[in-house]
Amino acid sequence: MFYKFLNNISIILILLLGVSLTTIGQTSDPVLKYNVVYNDGDYSGQYLEAEKVLYSEVNFYRERHGLSALVLNETTVNYACRWGYYMMEKHVDVTNNFYQHSKFGGAEYQIPSTTSEIIHLVYFDHYPSVTEAVSALMYGINRGPDHSILGWTQSEPHNLCLTQSIAKYYGCSIFVEKKGVWFVLYGVVNMSCVY
Repeated sequence: MFYKFLNNISIILILLLGVSLTTIGQTSDPVLKYNVVYNDGDYSGQYLEAEKVLYSEVNFYRERHGLSALVLNETTVNYACRWGYYMMEKHVDVTNNFYQHSKFGGAEYQIPSTTSEIIHLVYFDHYPSVTEAVSALMYGINRGPDHSILGWTQSEPHNLCLTQSIAKYYGCSIFVEKKGVWFVLYGVVNMSCVY
């Protein structure tokens, strides 16, 4: 019961945050300028609005745990966008999806040992709103073909990644496309301790 209360509070906070982000660190553009580069290319399905809110929510979550905010970084965004797009392109359907960390990709997708990565694959029966997308990634949902989606904050290894004190830089991507009867969402967050 208390967990549901906390989950509802988190969703309300995401709604209140909307897309009005506080400028943090190196970027003066609240539109995640590094992510926009990928959206202008052939990266169809990129969900920029959700990426903005996810950035804000990750930093808000870190703040609640007494940690410093992460700073957007072009290199870290590059890792996340390329890998998120690659996974979406490889996804065929629920039984033939591609859901692996970038270390299983080619050399061009490898991230350095100073960078951590968390990924998620979520199915929706409709195009998710920004709030639904971010809530599913961070806090989980009870929807989709397997009905057991845990969010990053509910998984000990993912939560440890989100709350690592040495992390300084951040990059993310969220891609959503309709594949068969489901709207498929891939989320990738990379955090690094070096620029």
